[in-house]
Order: sequence, then structure tokens, then C-alpha cells
Amino acid sequence: MCRSISDLLPSATLIAVDKDPTMAAFFREKLADRLSPVPKPGAVHFLEADLIAVFPWLTQQNLRPDYVFLVNVLYLVDDPAATLRMVAACLDPNGGELRLSNPDERTDLDALLRQLELDLVAAQQLDGLVADFAVLGGFNHQRLSSMLRRLSRDEICRLLRDAGFQRITHITHDHYAGQSLLLSASSARQN
Repeated sequence: MCRSISDLLPSATLIAVDKDPTMAAFFREKLADRLSPVPKPGAVHFLEADLIAVFPWLTQQNLRPDYVFLVNVLYLVDDPAATLRMVAACLDPNGGELRLSNPDERTDLDALLRQLELDLVAAQQLDGLVADFAVLGGFNHQRLSSMLRRLSRDEICRLLRDAGFQRITHITHDHYAGQSLLLSASSARQN
């Protein structure tokens, strides 16, 4: 995802975070050509850290993100409500947005991985990604599958409103065989 955002917005300052050492090493390898030791336009600054530690760091750096992407993160944090409050507080108050993907109570990991594989076959990209896909599948089955059913769509929406998000601007479950919730929420009031 970070590579796609970087391609789409080549002058953006991107900050990526992952605390898992295996995923951090994988990320560094895959984005080695775009990494920067400091946040700067046109590059990706990577932090191997707990997400909660990043919010005070953003404040120290005087950074107010326009967007925060939580891609399959919310179900992994110890306190989703506190995490969402921190996201809301750090976003640009003039329209910063949270983009969230998350499994929910309906998620079937095997159906999700089958759909991802079908998408890669259809795009004729699986051959070049066989090893990466195997890592993804193994990681998800070994480390994450027991945590997938933590929050429902309604619970996530309630947490967002309680955290101070003014509007939920988009919500869908119509992708990856219906196995992942996609949601956007804005910190700005509707005009």
C-alpha cells in the first residue's frame, strides 16, 4: 500500500509503522529504494515501533497528517478506543481523514486469502509474488488468525464517534469476498 500511495502522491511525506520485527524487515526490503532516515517529501520514513508511541513522536516533529491509514491494525491494539482518540487528535483539524481496513466478526481468513490469490492470478502477478504470498499466508495463519473477530462494524463506528471523528464518509464490506471492512472517517465537521 505504501508503494501505491508513494506512486500516486510522489511529493507526499509518508510515515509507515510496524512493530513486528518480521514484517518490519519485509517492509524495509520491499521499500528500500524509497526509505528516508527522516520524514521528507517524496520518501517513506519507517518506524519500527508500537503505534501508540508514534503519536507523541508526531507531536514532537510538529506533524499533523492529512491521512492516517490503519490497515489491519485496529484489532491488534490493546485499546482500540484510545488508539482512535490519538488518531483523531493528531489529524489535521481542517479535514484530516482516517482510512481503516479491518477484519470483523464475519471475516473468514481462508476466503480472504483465496480471493487475494484469485486477484493476483487475474492480474497475472502471482508468479512474481509466490514467495511473498506464502509469507503473507503463513504470517496470517500463524500469528493473526486467532485475533480476527474482535470488533463488529457497529462497534468500530461507535468507537470512531466516541473518539471525536465528526463523520463517517465511507463504509463498505464489498471487496475481497466480503472479508474485510473498509471505512473512512473525517475529523472535520460537514459544511
